[in-house]
Formats: sequence, C-alpha cells, structure tokens
Amino acid sequence: MRRWLFHLASALGLLRLFAFLNRRKVTILVYHGVSAREDFPGIENCDGRHVRLSRFREHLRLLSARYHVIPLSDLLHALNNNQSLPSSSVVLTFDNGYANNAAAALPCLRDAGVTASFFLSTSYIDTERGPWHDQIEQVLCASRNEHVLARIGSDQPPLPLATTEDRGHALRVIRDFCSRLPDGEKERWLSSFFETNGMERPGAVGNYRFMTWDQAREIYAAGMSVGSQTVSHTVVTRLSGREMLRELSEARLACEEALGVACEAFAYPGGGPSEFNEVSGALLRRLEFSCGLTNVHGLNAPGADPFTLKRIHVRDGTSVAELEAHLSGFSGFLRNGLRRHRR
Repeated sequence: MRRWLFHLASALGLLRLFAFLNRRKVTILVYHGVSAREDFPGIENCDGRHVRLSRFREHLRLLSARYHVIPLSDLLHALNNNQSLPSSSVVLTFDNGYANNAAAALPCLRDAGVTASFFLSTSYIDTERGPWHDQIEQVLCASRNEHVLARIGSDQPPLPLATTEDRGHALRVIRDFCSRLPDGEKERWLSSFFETNGMERPGAVGNYRFMTWDQAREIYAAGMSVGSQTVSHTVVTRLSGREMLRELSEARLACEEALGVACEAFAYPGGGPSEFNEVSGALLRRLEFSCGLTNVHGLNAPGADPFTLKRIHVRDGTSVAELEAHLSGFSGFLRNGLRRHRR
C-alpha cells in the first residue's frame, strides 16, 4: 500500500512539489551496509540493513540526477555560520562500520563522484566479533534446532524454528526483549541463551563482518569522512555519566589514532527520541564533537541544532520512488499526519 502510494504521488507530481517546497532543507540519509549479493537466504538481512548493490546504484543515480550530495562538513559549516547551501542538498552516512562499506559501497561512491560519512562502533573494528543483534540473527538463521528456549517470561513457550516465518518471529521477539535490557543484564541473558540452546556465539562473517582499520584508512584516503558511534554500539541514555564519557571519548580516540586525523562527528546508536537527551548533547559539546546525528525521521531546516540532526533510514526494500518520497519530505508529511490521526 505504501509503495503504491509513493508511486502514485510521483506520477501526480506531488513528490516534485514537496521537493520544491522543502528545497532549503537538508536530508541526511543513513545506510548500514551495501551487499554485493543479490539474494539473502532464510532470515538473513530480514530487516533490510544491507542494501543490495544494484539497488544502491539506483539510489545513487537518483541522487546524482536530482540532488546535490554534499559532505557532512559542509552542512555543519553552514549551520554554524548561518550560511546557505545548494537547493536540495543531501548528506550520505553509513552507521556501524560493516566491511561491505569498504568493499561494495566505496567503489560505487567513487564512481558516482560523491562523498559520505562513516560512523564506526570501534570495539568491532579489526575483530571477528559483531554486535548482539547480528549474533542472534546469525544463529537463528543457521540453527538446525526445531525450537529455541528464550527465558523472556515465566510463561514464554519455546519459540519454533520450523519455517522462515517462525525464525523471523523468534528473532523479533528476542531482539525486542534484549533491546530493553541494560547492557550488563543483556550480556548475562545472551550468555544464558546460547548455553541453554547449545549454541556457540558466531563469529561475524559475510555481510555481518566489520571492517578493518586498513579499510577505514582506505575510506578516508578516498575522500570520505570517518566519525564514531561509541565503543560498543550502546544506547548512551542507558549509561551512567562515567560510562557515557568512556564510550564517547574512547571511540573517538580509537578512530583518531588509527587514521591520524580529527574525527569530530558522532552518530547516536539507536538514535530514537529516547536514545539521546540534553545530557548526551552537553557531553558531546564539552568533548568538542562537531555534531550528534540522531535517527529521528525528518529533514533538517536552516538553523537546525547540529547535535540533534535528523536522518532517514534507507533499507534494502527502499525503492527509488520511496527514496524520492523521503528526500522530498512527502514521507515525513505522511508520518506526521498518521501520528496526529492516531492521537
């Protein structure tokens, strides 16, 4: 239904109208991975985190034809100095630090002649490990068990794994539960989960693998910028002041020591409305970061606060028409309308 609506809006010229009305606002797109593979078995990539290469190239063609892709630094300079930017400006960002950013996305960005900013969760760089949400997806995708035991509540029955739909449901249940746990409690629960079900924690392979520091240096040498996204990709609002300071400062230091340049930009893990606040923003300013990128859906008007910048998620299922709806501000208009209607 949503895709049909976006295609209809495009055919009727509504997207062009919204793009004109919002031409002074800046869109920041956030990708996670770009996969050289065109298909994914089972529940791998079920949330569309890794955009297939052919689709990413389609996105870049649209951006090159109709928009001005600018570096994040240009946006920050304009905001800090009350200067204007080219109409229909777009900033590209990549979160987490997956290896396919260097292997698949970087050559496409070079070919298109555009730049992007890459934000790294530094504890996974140059390792065989991945974050907890990827580990759960990997084991549920590969498991030969008929079900898994997940101690979520006293009445939680075993979660079946008979079909792809079953595995997708199990993944959503476990991820939703774990996402609400404090980091220490979550780690203990996950250790118990793997042990109870006779599973080993998987190493990060394929699209789950994170880049090396050599790949991060390659990205920077190609004219891209590199920022940090905490050490362990943790939601900062769940941390004590001391823990937040460590996650922010150590991640930035790791990037700067590896690349030999200042890495002042920061992207919030999660980045939803409850996953950043005045405390985190004040700390970013005190540590002399240049910005804080959220994942709140929307465009950024002139005069926007650099420490609460909005971004728009792009997934594997994002068609060119849907991407155009995002860039024009039409999808945000629909979201706001639905939110008001629900109230």
